[in-house]
Amino acid sequence: PTFPPPTLTIHIKSCTNLSNAPHSLRPVNPYVKIKLPSGYRSKTCVKKMTSNPVWKDGDEGANISTSVSREDEFFDIQVFDWKPLKHRLLCESRVSFGLFPVCSGGCTSALTPIDVEVDMRWRRGG
Repeated sequence: PTFPPPTLTIHIKSCTNLSNAPHSLRPVNPYVKIKLPSGYRSKTCVKKMTSNPVWKDGDEGANISTSVSREDEFFDIQVFDWKPLKHRLLCESRVSFGLFPVCSGGCTSALTPIDVEVDMRWRRGG
């Protein structure tokens, strides 16, 4: 039998403690990007002037659902500070699908979406 490709569902929830230090003291204009090796890309809307953005279900890009291919063994989460000419990367992480349990053999449990919450703490001197 042919099975449909698995679906990845991600809910972008929030970031905390985002900082421009040591570059600037102004609050950041954060947005989140999700990338898969197969080329899929998605990003949230920009949250203006906040170090602790929260995305709600209706916000652009806050809920992502896409098919994943065999080459997708992980996804990347990146948080950027939006600026008019150049967006600055604040933090990033790679999440392996190996971290999640695999359901096989007639599994009927409901799928659990991945909720993304980022906590970035800037440390002086590194």
